[in-house]
Amino acid sequence: MASPPPAIKRALAELDAGVDAMLPKWKLPGWIALYRLPNLHGGEARRTLFRRGRYLELARRGIVPRMEGIKPTVSGFINSVDDFDVSARHVLRYRLAVQHRHANKPVLDYLLAHPPSTHPGAGNLSIVTANRDAVRQAAWARWQAEADLLWKQYPSLSASAVAGRIKTRLKLKEAVGTIRKRIKKQSWRDA
Repeated sequence: MASPPPAIKRALAELDAGVDAMLPKWKLPGWIALYRLPNLHGGEARRTLFRRGRYLELARRGIVPRMEGIKPTVSGFINSVDDFDVSARHVLRYRLAVQHRHANKPVLDYLLAHPPSTHPGAGNLSIVTANRDAVRQAAWARWQAEADLLWKQYPSLSASAVAGRIKTRLKLKEAVGTIRKRIKKQSWRDA
């Protein structure tokens, strides 16, 4: 999914700060949902619902409350102030944006057009990516150190040529293009 425009990204960050300020006031754990209900005029009404106790236990077993016979569009669990899933954050953002509707119409439209992924692993995708990149940082640093040595010996080599030599010297399985993207020729490194 493409990154949201900068104005939307800023508004989402503000909503996240509002969510973080709002949650300590709530009795947790709980279950939260966003419903999109048809109205009499052919449009739709949107409602959020927060429940605890019996409703929470039913939702944990996969039995979600219906509103006017309709299942929620997005729902999630809030276990504590620091522990809630991506879907719950999405509904909380929507709830706050509705409270400030006059200022957040584009954000409401964005949230409705971009619900969180329903894939079970998608909620942790950014965490998984950050962890994977942290592990890869050492390898990338080794590639850059090797590139610096090669460019010191052969300053006229292209990044692709240096990446090819790094692949051969370090016996890497990565493609030359992958290595090339991670190395940079920088003149200040010569000192």
